[in-house]
Amino acid sequence: MNGHRHRTPKICGADIELGNFIVGSEQGGRGAEAASALLAALHDQVGAVSDWRSAATGADGGPRNRRDWRRSHFPSNGACAYIDLEHLELCLPEVGSAWDHVAAWHGMLGQVQRALVAVNAARAPEDRIRVTVNNGDGLGNSWGSHLDFLVTREVFDDAVHRRPHYLGWLAAFQISALVYTGQGRVGSHLDPTVGYQIGQRADFLETMIAPQTTFRRPVVNTRDEALSGRSALGPDGVPLARLHVICFDSALAQVSCLLRVGPMQLALAMLEAGAVNPERCLDDPLGALRRWSHDPTLAAKATTIGGASLSAVDLQRRFFEDATRFVEAGGAEGQVPHAERILAIWGETLDLLARRDWPALASRLDWVLKLTLLERTRRRAGLDDWSSPVLKHLDHLYGELDPETGLFWAIAGQGGLDRVVTEREIEHLTSEPPADTRAYGRAMLLRHVPVDTIDSVDWDSLRFHLRRRHRVERWKLDLGSPLDLTRDSLGGRLTGPIDGDRLEALLLSLGGEPDPWRVSSAGTVAVRVTTGDDPYDGYTTTI
Repeated sequence: MNGHRHRTPKICGADIELGNFIVGSEQGGRGAEAASALLAALHDQVGAVSDWRSAATGADGGPRNRRDWRRSHFPSNGACAYIDLEHLELCLPEVGSAWDHVAAWHGMLGQVQRALVAVNAARAPEDRIRVTVNNGDGLGNSWGSHLDFLVTREVFDDAVHRRPHYLGWLAAFQISALVYTGQGRVGSHLDPTVGYQIGQRADFLETMIAPQTTFRRPVVNTRDEALSGRSALGPDGVPLARLHVICFDSALAQVSCLLRVGPMQLALAMLEAGAVNPERCLDDPLGALRRWSHDPTLAAKATTIGGASLSAVDLQRRFFEDATRFVEAGGAEGQVPHAERILAIWGETLDLLARRDWPALASRLDWVLKLTLLERTRRRAGLDDWSSPVLKHLDHLYGELDPETGLFWAIAGQGGLDRVVTEREIEHLTSEPPADTRAYGRAMLLRHVPVDTIDSVDWDSLRFHLRRRHRVERWKLDLGSPLDLTRDSLGGRLTGPIDGDRLEALLLSLGGEPDPWRVSSAGTVAVRVTTGDDPYDGYTTTI
């Protein structure tokens, strides 16, 4: 075992795109219009603070950067929402535990539901906005449901640059995890013989490793962003990084939501400890992904590099057994909250999958619940062909966010699904930020600092301006580590309004510093100059 000397808590963030469109229009789906209307309602609902950099417009009045438009940060819980191309994208506050992820996600979905109802109340019935929580339109297009996890810089570089067996192990884990992370999908644009498959993203993963997310998507994503980049340090001075996970589907069932995060946290803790068994690596990872996803009977096998022929459940069982030994030896302490509870739910789910206990699995996994509903319709309607438009329509209705039309919400409203968090816990992380990550400090600053002093907001920094008698001073507060500005570290410094006179002292106490090159004298105007279509690509000057 070649373990790493340093470890870090496996803080989890999420950036999840929704499918949104307007029906009954000759102009097509009008996704950008739908996303804009939803974001405006959501912005008003939570009193969000917008970032000026993502609001820049071009000569046509549209956004300069269509991949990050109208970013709005929530003072309520430290979350964020914006428009990515034509999709409303929801960014959850960073959380320490898988349970907090489930609560924050369902809280965010509830907020968008309320915004959707409010927007549609003012629209004609034939011009209503529709929103789906899924990963594709059924026409060969896919959008993302990304997770990200805090890891040490050392293990990030090992997994994506230096140690190929780390990469193979991580890929095999993520690929076989589709048996509990898939939402289910009717058909395949790659193989017309596929009636129903487990994963919505499986057909869209085309390579093993790459930084991009919108074309030739990889199983293991190497994006290395400043949201926790090379300048980010943990409390003990250890360089940190953020590992993107882009191959899991959007989840609605609470157990599916939890299993997207908890086992992944344990897997990354094992990577940092060097608890990597190369025998788990797959001989043909992408081939295994397709084969396993296209077989909802779970009988399909794939070969490991050691020659073992395994189903996805078989391979996950081996990862689970490795993780159990790791947790029992104390390997997850201080890194993965409630590791034993994660193992319990993970193990129970694998047992049910091994037995093909579909009724029990339908209450906890999206792909099984959707398949159960569709099979029921097939029997009643006598539909032998999975290509029926009825089944494809019901596939999309499963993830409809409107509680009046969404199949998932109809089942959830009947109390037929397993829960891992309560409504009270969901409401708490809707109105309050997680206490153990920088989301807490971000939310408190947005609540208590005068909005007219905030220049820009981002995940890893906030910028302010302080008005002096003859000049304006620009200040920056770095939030490079998701472990910064927790409730405990703030010690009550952000529990009430902070006026302009107290802001400098507060920023100094939090490690903020002036940006000397951004100080402007009285009578001058600060101007943002862009050097291309991207408003982030440029500089600030004064005239």
